[in-house]
Amino acid sequence: MQNEVLDMAKQSTPPVAVTTLSLMGIQLSDWVYIFTLIYLFLQIIHLGRKLFRK
Repeated sequence: MQNEVLDMAKQSTPPVAVTTLSLMGIQLSDWVYIFTLIYLFLQIIHLGRKLFRK
């Protein structure tokens, strides 16, 4: 039963996220830019830490 609930929650996450972001007044394309910048920033930090540890 619990696994079914988790599966349903996972499936509904993307549509809920898109609806929530649209209701906040920010277009989906703008959110793609924002999340891409965040992802790139996190990748730069991860790579920097990895290189400096060696």
